[in-house]
Amino acid sequence: MAVSRRRRTVPGETLATADAAEIVLDGLITAARAALHHQTHAEPDTVVERVLDDRLPLADPATRERLARRLRAELTGLGAFDEWLDDPRVSEVIVNAGSQLWVERDDALERVGELPSGQAEALIERIVPPSYGSVTRQLANLGAVRNSGWEFQVNALPLDRKWLAWDLNISASLNANEVESLGNTPPQIGTASRVVVGYPIGGLWAPPILGWEDKNKDGILTYWADPTKNEVFVGDSAIFRGYSTPRYIATLVSGFDLLSRRLRLQTLFDYRGGHKWYNDTERLRCQRPNCGGRNNPKAPFDLQAANIARLEMPIQTLDGYFQSGPFVRLREASVQYTLSPSVAQRFLRARTASVVVSGRNLALWTNYPGTDPETAFNFTSGTDVPADFQTIAPPSYFIFRINLGY
Repeated sequence: MAVSRRRRTVPGETLATADAAEIVLDGLITAARAALHHQTHAEPDTVVERVLDDRLPLADPATRERLARRLRAELTGLGAFDEWLDDPRVSEVIVNAGSQLWVERDDALERVGELPSGQAEALIERIVPPSYGSVTRQLANLGAVRNSGWEFQVNALPLDRKWLAWDLNISASLNANEVESLGNTPPQIGTASRVVVGYPIGGLWAPPILGWEDKNKDGILTYWADPTKNEVFVGDSAIFRGYSTPRYIATLVSGFDLLSRRLRLQTLFDYRGGHKWYNDTERLRCQRPNCGGRNNPKAPFDLQAANIARLEMPIQTLDGYFQSGPFVRLREASVQYTLSPSVAQRFLRARTASVVVSGRNLALWTNYPGTDPETAFNFTSGTDVPADFQTIAPPSYFIFRINLGY
């Protein structure tokens, strides 16, 4: 079979050295993945042994064992990362600049190798055939995802006086990701999201709502099979509708020191944007049906169209429930007063003392019509995207704290 970059090999060829065996590693990985894809009930260990027997029957035991470990890692683990993750001395594995592989080992940062330029193996929750029984999905190393973007941070002290000081910290980042390969696996299609080569991982997909027109001017949109009367228009196939998680993140921290730095006021604002949020709660309410887009004759046309496109059209779509996700939130505000050393010593028997009152999630600015654009029913598991599905918003809360130093 053809082996990338360097040479060809044929079944039965002797590979006398470990370096020579490494040359054909890419070909072995491709063969093992293809075998596992076509033999869906085969055990990965069995597939690895068969591939090595077929491709490298004369490899020495040490080389065979090393390649077998790597193949098993590619099929069931984290590929090239497994070697370092299994090392108890390694506390962190880092991919830098898309290809440089670094590890933190024994508290020292060390460069240990290269990945293919701009690529890292991607764990995807693969949809498996119904014949698997109760298991419907399986985590697997299917291909590659490219992440690119930038980030910056600015620290400034615009004003610095004994009676008044003002400090600023601004940080921001932009990220774009693209699925570059799924190996031999077809696109992974979920209810609201898909994993498709050439598009962001977990992107939102649906037939698009192309528009609406209140033809009879009664303020109520209606679906008609007769195209001359129909008032809501939907595309005939699913297309990419947007990122399901924020692409743009920014944070602004601003602090003021007054009264010779005894009193400090600080705020933290968060921004998230570049994405849509799946309002699954509204979708369910319309389906029951008890949502405004279905029952309120004065509901905005976009909500009426979302309801009709989901429940009444020949081609049904969730597109109307992929809603504006960007927001700005006052994440935290705090006031701190530091007592003088004499007061701390006299009344609290302490060397230093301060009192802090703070609050979190205090205000929100967004065009999202649902409960909250950070409400997430499914955020840490599976390949389905995070969604607003009958879950509560991040709560506002307040903290009172006394700091004492001795």
